[in-house]
Amino acid sequence: MLQLTARLGHDYPLCGDMNAHHTMWGSHTCSSRGRNLVDVIHHLGLQVLNTGSFTFLRKTGRPSCTAIDVSLASEADRYDWATQPDSWGSDHLPIVITPAGGKIPRTRQCRTVDWRAFRQQLKEAPEDQDFLDLVVAAAQAGTIQSWVPENHPLPDLRHLNLRAARRRVERKYLKAQCPDHRTFQPCRCRMPATCQPSQTAELAGHLPLS
Repeated sequence: MLQLTARLGHDYPLCGDMNAHHTMWGSHTCSSRGRNLVDVIHHLGLQVLNTGSFTFLRKTGRPSCTAIDVSLASEADRYDWATQPDSWGSDHLPIVITPAGGKIPRTRQCRTVDWRAFRQQLKEAPEDQDFLDLVVAAAQAGTIQSWVPENHPLPDLRHLNLRAARRRVERKYLKAQCPDHRTFQPCRCRMPATCQPSQTAELAGHLPLS
């Protein structure tokens, strides 16, 4: 780390999985590796950007949440630091570091239509219901709204369903801290195969908002 920072100059952010525990960045305990890292941080005059939130989810053995991903920056620099709620199937939560006062990433709202839910709503509707009201109600019932970054592809229905299932199980796992809830591992394995755009038109229709 000393050799790396010597090449970076004066102003820089530095992030990594340090595998070191210390209360300075959110761990409940202090390990010898963590104390050594703190000494290096003070020696280099760096600041810790972590806010105390956990960054790592242990999914094997004894389940736990801890902070081992450390984000550092030069003392004069100012950054906003935050973890994302969705781990995307990884053991580590995504970390977003933004220069203070910097531009907010642009996103767009998309609507993904589940045509099966749409048809099911039409099928179960009362016969005396107004036709236009029926279509509107079915469209609302079968539409999934989501936000995606600009220049990113529209979400696929299978991907949205798997992501929602994984997040439900992951939240249950974190709440219970029980190894029996590690069933989100199959979702983690299946996710990459469903990230590609669907080839079947019946699976989903995409209606981006203007």
